[in-house]
Amino acid sequence: MSNQNAEGFRSWCIVELMGHSCIAGELYEQAIGGETFIRVDVPDVTTKRGELKGYSKLYGKGAIYAITPTDEATCKLFIMQNYTPPISPYSFPALDAPKGCGGCPGDGEDLPFKEELRLVHEQGDEEDDLPL
Repeated sequence: MSNQNAEGFRSWCIVELMGHSCIAGELYEQAIGGETFIRVDVPDVTTKRGELKGYSKLYGKGAIYAITPTDEATCKLFIMQNYTPPISPYSFPALDAPKGCGGCPGDGEDLPFKEELRLVHEQGDEEDDLPL
C-alpha cells in the first residue's frame, strides 16, 4: 500500500511521540519556513458522552518515535479511547493604550509620575544629557 503522492505522504495514522504520548488522525507533510513538519489533523468524533472537537497539530521530526499507518475507523476508535484536548489559546485582557506625559501631542494626562516625566521631557532634549 503506497500513500505517497505528488504532495507527499498522506495517510490515517497513529503517531507515537517522545514523552510517551500518542495522537491519531490524518497525517500530512507540511513545510513551513523551509522546514518539514508532520501535520496531524485529528477529526471530530462523536461518542456517547458527546462531541470531541477535532484540531490540527504540527510536529518536528525529532518529536516522533513511530508512525503506524492505519484506517480512519481505527484512528477514530483510538481518539475515543485516548482523546487529549488541544491547548487552548491564552488571551490577554484588552489593555488601554499607554498614556504619555502630556508634553507631546496626543499624550494623555492620566499617567502616574506625570510631573517627573514632564521634567525629564523638558530637560532631556540635549543628547549630552542621555545616559549611556
